[in-house]
Amino acid sequence: EQAEDEKTGLDRQRRDIQFTKNYFNLGVVKEFPIIVTGAKVLYTPEFRELQGWIQKPNISGLVVPSFDRLNRDDSFSGMGDLMRPFEEIMGGKSTKRLWSGKSEYDVTNRGDRHKIRAAFEYAATEREMIAFRTGQGRDILRESETACIDKLPFYVKFTRCDPKVNEGKFEWILEYRAMMTEAARRVAKGEAIYSVFRDIFIDP
Repeated sequence: EQAEDEKTGLDRQRRDIQFTKNYFNLGVVKEFPIIVTGAKVLYTPEFRELQGWIQKPNISGLVVPSFDRLNRDDSFSGMGDLMRPFEEIMGGKSTKRLWSGKSEYDVTNRGDRHKIRAAFEYAATEREMIAFRTGQGRDILRESETACIDKLPFYVKFTRCDPKVNEGKFEWILEYRAMMTEAARRVAKGEAIYSVFRDIFIDP
């Protein structure tokens, strides 16, 4: 879903890469739209192909739209797992570089490694803040009578007034409304709730 999102999706990331390309006067010869992030990316066919391309003598390095798109784990082990392949390719006397935004990084340079780690940590903090704000927003919407946040019972449906806005109306599904009325009548007459539920909703 995020890959299709206008704010963080692949189209926005392509625009960010275009910005970096123009800023450093780079030529992009191959694009790798990898959906998986973090250490898991190391095991994808796309990443193995990317490694092969970076190792080519006529390739100067790799442009990433932003480090929060590259990794979601700011632990030492997580960052180490992700950066190890780049260090293997770009280490030693290599002149290959990483670019992002207006920054150029040499993974063999201690100062640049600190910057990369700081970028990962900043991205992780941003995600935590977004999750917190989202949670607060959900709690506020739960107080509304016209927003649907949580999973509904099977006998209720929610219809949005506007597909892009979480506002609409709740309605009983008529078929289930009649069944619930019958269930309430039978329970009121003394039948067990469990047997009534099975009889009406599971094995009618």
